Amino acid sequence: TGEAISRVGELSCQELASVSWAFARLEVASSKLSEVVSDQVVAKLSEFSSSTLASMAWSAAKLHDLGDGMLDALLAHARPSLVDFPARDLAGVAWAAAAAAGGGAKGDGFAAELEGHALAKSAELSNMDLSNIAWALAELRVDPDPLVAKTAEEVRNKLSDYSWQELGRWLWAFSKLSVDCGEIVDAVSREALDKVSSVSDQDLSGLLWSLSRQPGSIDPSLVQALAEETAQRAGSLGGQLLASTTTALARLGHLTAPLMQAFATAARTNLREFSP
Repeated sequence: TGEAISRVGELSCQELASVSWAFARLEVASSKLSEVVSDQVVAKLSEFSSSTLASMAWSAAKLHDLGDGMLDALLAHARPSLVDFPARDLAGVAWAAAAAAGGGAKGDGFAAELEGHALAKSAELSNMDLSNIAWALAELRVDPDPLVAKTAEEVRNKLSDYSWQELGRWLWAFSKLSVDCGEIVDAVSREALDKVSSVSDQDLSGLLWSLSRQPGSIDPSLVQALAEETAQRAGSLGGQLLASTTTALARLGHLTAPLMQAFATAARTNLREFSP
């Protein structure tokens, strides 16, 4: 961090975004680095492109040590020109606003504006962008019905192309706001069921954790399949994944005796990986 701090004044907007992204990705926090980066970002806001601004907003939301003030400044600067943002950058800003509790976006209509721009650009959104925005709107508690209605057919047609993570975000977003789109939820659940055996350990744990926060409208057969897959993999899960998966299945009411036995055996094997 010392080298980055000493040279931050020489960095371009793209380099500032790249350095911040790297530290956020590695979860390296430094109050001094955050201070000098924030100062440079605010001073150079007018020079930021939509892509570097979206990347910087992601870093600010991901690494809270960068401070809410910088995220507020980034969102405020982006707001008047969101209509011109490419779909990918719009999705990035939406994710950052939601991940950081909006940086003020919830109360002043910013979230509703994001939804309007997403609707206008829905045809340009990739699978990942669309699922990210659906998740962000759910987090910001914006009524997603218009976006869902406009994109429902596209989502159904593209389901086989969606990654596990994207399917998980759609399921979580639908359940979060109890969206009335049972057909899509059923279709997404069926597609997810078909992909259970190919999902990574990380994505399996992440999906279970997301579903456990809003379990009401999730297909029980999907949860059962995920639980069975987890039991088979319990021995290969690390301590952190094992802990989060156990908690998620308990919340979902699927922590059965065989699962508990599998988890107990795995926990003994991975005991050194657990935090005290």
